[in-house]
Amino acid sequence: MTVEFSSIKIPSNQPDETPNKLHLVSKISPKFSLNLPRFETSLLRFIDEIIADLESQNIDKLTKIEWIYYLWIQTQWEHEYPEKSKKISQIIWQGISEDFLLADWLKQLLFWRIGLYYQSKKELVTSQNIPFPVIAESLITAFLDWSLTATSGDALSIQILKTISQGEIDYEIANLSWKYGKTPQELLEKAQLPVSLPVIELTLNCVGQIFVKNNVSDRSGVEWMLRCLQQMSPQQKLATVEILLTQISDDVLKNHRPKLIEWLKDEYSTQLDQLSEPAQNSLNRWIGALNYHYIQRLIDLILRFLQPTEFDRKQLEERQNFWGNYSDSIRRVRLLLPQSSFDRLGYQRGDLSCDIFKTCPNETEVIILDFGIFCDRIFAGSWL
Repeated sequence: MTVEFSSIKIPSNQPDETPNKLHLVSKISPKFSLNLPRFETSLLRFIDEIIADLESQNIDKLTKIEWIYYLWIQTQWEHEYPEKSKKISQIIWQGISEDFLLADWLKQLLFWRIGLYYQSKKELVTSQNIPFPVIAESLITAFLDWSLTATSGDALSIQILKTISQGEIDYEIANLSWKYGKTPQELLEKAQLPVSLPVIELTLNCVGQIFVKNNVSDRSGVEWMLRCLQQMSPQQKLATVEILLTQISDDVLKNHRPKLIEWLKDEYSTQLDQLSEPAQNSLNRWIGALNYHYIQRLIDLILRFLQPTEFDRKQLEERQNFWGNYSDSIRRVRLLLPQSSFDRLGYQRGDLSCDIFKTCPNETEVIILDFGIFCDRIFAGSWL
């Protein structure tokens, strides 16, 4: 096969042109300066000079870049000079205690590296992600000694780092997460540790067990659980929901748990097929119990503050008791109040969601129950 390319013809006498206009503009344009600030930096010193300053405890002389350089070098030469490395590591942590100029910055840098070191040792991350080792062994040993006399401000960071170095870190840190009312990510941020640590993902796998085991129902605990769920992957979220629905056996409406049920209803009432059969049954039962709880609250408010007639009171209580037998089947409930009742109840309604019944001619409170296949109404006014 023969391929023929077209030839390029260049004129023999090229025009002799110069950018005269551009040259003219450059002559008449005013001279100006950007007035940019000038920074003067010293050259990086040899490692021998840096080590000499550290041995003589002149740690204030090191710049940030020199600290980073030294920490990297130390991991390589400490095997040849273990005693020297040990001595310098003790000096470094002592300097942090004495709060020298870069103490806070260096402490956070070391905390990060210690966290990465412990994770690497437990093979929770691969060497492709984090170069191993990330910190000298002597700095780890000196850290453990320093932690015994550290201030309370570093207590959380130290506790997390020591936990990572031990056994079931995912469960233990999940427990810390609950006690501090922080999600695993929020907890590491508070401790100024790297949130990229894989321990966060592992810890999220255990928060459901922590919630169940400690029978959590207080406001802060429920809100903590909801924030954890929001930070989970879809697979983690589904697994945690299964744990909650199948292992919480006591009062599902205890204290602030209705907030959790509302979230579960919003997330999974239309996606029941994702749940196991036991979890589906629990969710339906919880939703029914929550809806019946709303009915009970409204009826209690009506009886206490709207002063219905004795006949209306009796009818209302009878209907409440009747539908209590079918509370597991109530899929949705809607509470309608005439404007007058809405105003009279006022702040007593609290977080109870009620709508104003604008077209009601008889000033009647109405409760609409949705059972999925049919609806019913409870009238609380004079035309029961």
